[in-house]
Amino acid sequence: MKTITFGRDHQTNLLRISVDGKCQTFKQLGEVPKSVSLEHASLTIGDDGELTLRNLNIENDTSVNGVGIEQKRIKQGDLIVLGTNRFRLPWDIIEPFIPKMADISPLEQVWKNYQEGRLQMQIKERRFNTLRSATGLITMFAMVLGAFTGRDNPVFMALYIAAAVISLGFFFMAYRASSKLPMQQNQLAEEAKRQYKCPACGSLLTLQDYDMLRQSKGCPHCGAKWKK
Repeated sequence: MKTITFGRDHQTNLLRISVDGKCQTFKQLGEVPKSVSLEHASLTIGDDGELTLRNLNIENDTSVNGVGIEQKRIKQGDLIVLGTNRFRLPWDIIEPFIPKMADISPLEQVWKNYQEGRLQMQIKERRFNTLRSATGLITMFAMVLGAFTGRDNPVFMALYIAAAVISLGFFFMAYRASSKLPMQQNQLAEEAKRQYKCPACGSLLTLQDYDMLRQSKGCPHCGAKWKK
């Protein structure tokens, strides 16, 4: 949480902004009317990026979008006027003191889609391996049948040939899948990476668990903090 205090500098009559004990005046704005007090209003920035404007003295005149306030939650771009002489507080002076915030909640669905895609590929691969094991069962059944009825039994021969044909078919399917599956996994990861980016600056983020991403301080590229 950070608090910015606005007022008139008593020596120069320029706008003065105080942040964390450090004061700065702005000559380019010209003299501030005396209806703006030395400590007129404050802007509190919450950890979630919420902006709250407070009038610091009942005798002060502070308005937002033409309506007088004592305390009000505001958003960037609102018209802030101090004093009865209507000194407009420009946002280009305020914004450098406000840390960037970014809402990364949409990235949760991107991560879920990526995880779901990986899971479906794993399920598909395991089902395929389960079906491949069926050829071993057919061969085993044929061997047992041949032991009891002899290898000249037509059923034994049919089962044995069926097992061989099925095994050959699965061999070719597995050969094709050995290159196809990694490509699909790579495409899935690349698509997730393209969408997994900072909402503030558009820079790509490391593809990591969404909960871990939320626990990090913010974007490593632009410094924007994540809205919790």
